[in-house]
Amino acid sequence: MQTVHLKATSSAEGQLTISIPNAQPNEQYDVVLVLQQRSGVKYQTMEEYSKLADEIRERLAASGRTFGDSVEDLRELREERMSQW
Repeated sequence: MQTVHLKATSSAEGQLTISIPNAQPNEQYDVVLVLQQRSGVKYQTMEEYSKLADEIRERLAASGRTFGDSVEDLRELREERMSQW
């Protein structure tokens, strides 16, 4: 049994066509299909994602809060916990 996760877009007529990769030729399959509409998805292109990321950075900068380096914070926490062993 294999689980395949795909994203698909319906046509203007409301038709959804799905091509499933890795199917073996001339074989029979039982297929279970769950459709979940991706409501609320506003950003479809990299330009839209980049614009959103820029807006978030600007809001964070305007808040006056400082944010540490999460990678460095994780390293320090790991070293601290490893020293306790």
